[in-house]
Amino acid sequence: MVPRDAAARAAHLALFQLQDIMVPEEQVLGVGVLFAAMCLRCGLEPSALFGMGRKVLLAPEDGDRPTDDSLQSLRDFLGARVMAKEVTIG
Repeated sequence: MVPRDAAARAAHLALFQLQDIMVPEEQVLGVGVLFAAMCLRCGLEPSALFGMGRKVLLAPEDGDRPTDDSLQSLRDFLGARVMAKEVTIG
């Protein structure tokens, strides 16, 4: 199993590149394409990978404040940069 702090670091690295894209729809669809490519390439069922990510993201605090802060900053960024505007794809 991957430690939560390692998963948070990987998510931040991916997000770091997305923050320069100013169109929320492009950010969201880009993440979707990356997710689909990862699932297909690794032979993972999308619902299984989503479930693993959700478990890490929503796990109760375990005294590991830096990781909890890192995961909260992901939520905050998405709330401020992506969902502050209506996102419509399609």
